[in-house]
Amino acid sequence: MYPEVQINMGHASKRSLSDIIKLKGNPNIEPKYINTYLTNRMLGGMEEGGWWFEVGEPLESILVLPKKRESQKNYDQRVNDLFNKKRESVAEINQDERPSSSVLCDGWTEVCLEDQQAEYYPKTRPHYE
Repeated sequence: MYPEVQINMGHASKRSLSDIIKLKGNPNIEPKYINTYLTNRMLGGMEEGGWWFEVGEPLESILVLPKKRESQKNYDQRVNDLFNKKRESVAEINQDERPSSSVLCDGWTEVCLEDQQAEYYPKTRPHYE
């Protein structure tokens, strides 16, 4: 069994990441998150004919912990395998959807490999200068 931790968006963890790693993982390897977002574009304003910005809503974060005696190379390979599986499943979801660059988009699901848990973006609404 691989030590992946599914993070329920919206609920705070009772244990810190460092506590989890001490119990289950290798403290010499920095853990990665496989984050899934629902993305879209929002109208920022009407200046110069209108401008848009991308927004992302976190749907899921999967923390992939290194095993206690796992090498960096093996960990990286395992993370990439899990990331590719997730991307394949999301590709099926997006199959009949328009990408976020389309004005007809109802939302586009994206998967990212990141160093932190998924967060809403942007943190602040951009403004025209």
